[in-house]
Amino acid sequence: MIKSKLQHTFVLAAALAMSACGGGSSGPAPVAVVPPPPVATPPPPPVAETVTVTGFVTDMPIPNATVVITVNGQEFTAPNPTGADGSFEVEIQSDDPNALVRCDAVDPNGPVRFSALLNSFAGLQDSTDDDGVATDVNITNVTTAQLLLAEELSADGTIDDLAELLEVAEQIDPTELLELSAAIKVVVDSVDGVALPDGFDDVQDLAQAIVDGTSTFIADVELLNPGIIEDTIAEVVSDGFATVTFDADRVPGVYIDADGDDIVVLFEDGTGFFGEEDVFQDSQGVAYENQVVEAVSWSITDAGELEIVFTESQDVDTVVLVNEASNVLTLYVTSVEDDGAIVESDTFNVLHFGFDANGFDATAVAGSYNDPDDVDEATEFAVFLEDGTGYGLDVATGELDDYFNWEVNADGELLLTDDGEINGDDVELDDDREVIRLLEGSTADRLILLVFEYELDSDVLLEIDAFPVNYTSEIMTGPMPDVANTMLLEGKTYAFSDGDEKGLVTFGANGVFSEIFQDFDDQDGPEWEEGEGEWWVDDTGTLYITFVEADGTAETDEATVVSGLGEDRMVVLVSDDGVNDELALDRVVPFEAGEVVGSWAIVEGGQTTTETATFNADGTGAYFDDGVLDENFDWNVNSAGILVNTLDDGPIADVFSDNIHKLADSTADNLHVFSVFRRNGELENDTDDLTGPPEVIFEVNLTRVP
Repeated sequence: MIKSKLQHTFVLAAALAMSACGGGSSGPAPVAVVPPPPVATPPPPPVAETVTVTGFVTDMPIPNATVVITVNGQEFTAPNPTGADGSFEVEIQSDDPNALVRCDAVDPNGPVRFSALLNSFAGLQDSTDDDGVATDVNITNVTTAQLLLAEELSADGTIDDLAELLEVAEQIDPTELLELSAAIKVVVDSVDGVALPDGFDDVQDLAQAIVDGTSTFIADVELLNPGIIEDTIAEVVSDGFATVTFDADRVPGVYIDADGDDIVVLFEDGTGFFGEEDVFQDSQGVAYENQVVEAVSWSITDAGELEIVFTESQDVDTVVLVNEASNVLTLYVTSVEDDGAIVESDTFNVLHFGFDANGFDATAVAGSYNDPDDVDEATEFAVFLEDGTGYGLDVATGELDDYFNWEVNADGELLLTDDGEINGDDVELDDDREVIRLLEGSTADRLILLVFEYELDSDVLLEIDAFPVNYTSEIMTGPMPDVANTMLLEGKTYAFSDGDEKGLVTFGANGVFSEIFQDFDDQDGPEWEEGEGEWWVDDTGTLYITFVEADGTAETDEATVVSGLGEDRMVVLVSDDGVNDELALDRVVPFEAGEVVGSWAIVEGGQTTTETATFNADGTGAYFDDGVLDENFDWNVNSAGILVNTLDDGPIADVFSDNIHKLADSTADNLHVFSVFRRNGELENDTDDLTGPPEVIFEVNLTRVP
């Protein structure tokens, strides 16, 4: 119920300039008396806060190591080396709550150099005890592996803030994390006599080379000692030195796997539910997906592991917390059937959200809610009225549906039911009810919800879901064309090609517009640029974009959306020097890493070229020309769904990359893409002929080679 309820011109460098009109008048101009500007009182400087950090440097305990914590470029060194058990204590301070906190530990007498990205300074403060001490802050082989893999997935090789850390942490392959952690442990513990290979300063230097693909250490030790990595992974997750102990007070909440297929809810009283998507067949043999829900109980073992017992089957999952980056957890789960047989062991990344301590405030519920992630229902709202009723509204059409009643109970839960009249009218109602809990991480305008859907007149639990919603206190009544038009475009990127003009335009949140553009003119030569501005759509479907020029003046361009507003293909009418021209734009959609693997022929201008590209499952690849190797590259799909090929141009300071955007008309075997060439993150013209068209943005098709 609530999931469904919650669920033009472009600046193309040759855009239209709107000229200002002025009028004249006679007579002397009046003299204006301008008062002196008020004297502004500068705000007081921010006050530095202090936190004491304690923890351990361990893979096995690492004594005599030097610990340095860095906050906003300022280093704080522990006054004493680590103890026999690897323990350390250091006091840090910062006046920037958003600054990332990084720990480094170096053993001057061995190969150990470990690192850890902890949290923002504010996040670290939130974890302190009553004495202002952040305890159990560990610097380990696992945190080192996590940092290196996160940096590898980042856009520029560095993690700049907590938001970026969480973004890439979700993308880290948990199996790769354990393998890299085990490789580090093999050297530190000298497993089977393995030592740090020649040419490396320490284990982090080695681990970086493994991540870069410049070291074959894992394959080499496996060749000499078969099974050594798998055996060491088992030690990593069982010896308790590098994993994290579960805290019973922090366990309650919601756990969602990276694919969103499974959800676990654990309550404070040791009970909970497990929901799993499964495939069924109806009476006609047609397959469909539905969630299977089972009750569970949970407890913490003496080893600090989470044990989950499934009530119906009596199967048991034992969960080891391998690593955590704020609410992104890496879990190692061993599943045991009721007869004691181990079914499987696997590693997962999950998102964890605790329960909001206060829950819903009945006086602050009224307003309009929308699901920000559901592009198919971008204009649909759930509207809650102050009288305890509500309705679903499509602000594009003004259509009302899904009438409901709501209330907040004594536990701060939001209850939705579909039984009863709405404003005295009989309406068609669903046969279910919903209980909604507020989760941690919610803000005033963005709530994270846990929704239980029950049968209307029973306690039969049908489904569990968790998702964010946007909130405004405005009561939407619709139709509201300007709101609907904006929501249909918000968050979408489009590509266009019109003669020598090519570009990518993004209609970001909060009216932020960005553009990558290239053009060629016989008189002016090639040009390419990247810029930002503002955008909005009015209730007539006219799209406006404003840029601030270098001289500080603002220029606003407009166009009429002819068809397909927010759809996969959108057509706009633009005017250039009084000449109207229709321009077609194709929506950019995210890549999935799995669809990229394989070999692809490059088709340009409808003609198959002699060039091919091969993407290997290990993140490496190569370009070939007429069957001859042209260039190697590393590839990954970043958090925005862009395929990034980092080119291997040898030991040079510059980093060159192809940033490939997939268009919505792509198929499994034919990818329609726009590729943007960059050097060190900046646009780069990949041609030596500056008298011809630029080669910054390429439009090609990739056809899968059998």
